[in-house]
Amino acid sequence: MSISELSAAENVTLPTMSRTVSALQSRDLVHCVLDDADKRSVRVVSTAKGRSALRKGLNHSLTVIASLLEGLEQDALEAMRDLILASQGKGSSAKTGTSSPASSE
Repeated sequence: MSISELSAAENVTLPTMSRTVSALQSRDLVHCVLDDADKRSVRVVSTAKGRSALRKGLNHSLTVIASLLEGLEQDALEAMRDLILASQGKGSSAKTGTSSPASSE
């Protein structure tokens, strides 16, 4: 991704993302390469060390989330699932028994 794309995706200013990418480069987590399509732009590419750090961070996050969800009752888990699906624009029509207008002919 370009620094501009990263900036937009993370909803931060371009200077903030530039500083972030520079810090990641100094830790050998990413490197920048010229964009083949636009030689004025660079693409930010993760290094093997960066991908490893990302995997470790993701695994840690999933472990923490799993421990937080562990004690919840089934109805609370289902309510959370429904909220997540709703936030993604997906319904849980199978659970509620509702159907789309096209299928109720």
